[in-house]
Amino acid sequence: MYHLRVPEQFLMAGRIFVPEDNLHAAYVQLVQMLYIPLLAYGSIAGPALLSVVFALFLSLAVFGFARRFFDRQTAVLSVQLLWSSTIILVVAITPRIDVTLAVFLFLAHFALLLSTVERKCFFLAAALLGFAVGIKYTAVVYAVALTPVILWVSFSRKAGAFARLSDLSRFGMIALSV
Repeated sequence: MYHLRVPEQFLMAGRIFVPEDNLHAAYVQLVQMLYIPLLAYGSIAGPALLSVVFALFLSLAVFGFARRFFDRQTAVLSVQLLWSSTIILVVAITPRIDVTLAVFLFLAHFALLLSTVERKCFFLAAALLGFAVGIKYTAVVYAVALTPVILWVSFSRKAGAFARLSDLSRFGMIALSV
């Protein structure tokens, strides 16, 4: 599986390159580069454990979101439903990037909703969306789907048109930079 093979080849060569026998190297993303120190330590289970840690972060984010916008019972039920999903259970114990992507996308969405109250969260959402795209390019689709929310948050702010456009351009610059 290229999630481990290509970072392992990078480690053996001591550099990042396009392996001759593996064109999936073009798909090695941000989180997979975190596998290199774990593989250098000699732990093949390390990348899978990193995925489990991100699954725990997703669980905490879901709980925090449900607790913030709903009530404690909904938060507990949300976490139970998350952990009862076989998709999470199967993917979270393997060195894949899908659960990690879900964490960053969920946190970006959460930050956008919080930005109606706290303006700094608007730019945090931009950074989180940028990290999500750095994890997997398909996050662009989710970011495009969030465009109405991004526009709603920006235009719901009591400010002039220039300030709104400035916020939107900064949002885009932060997301692209990250």
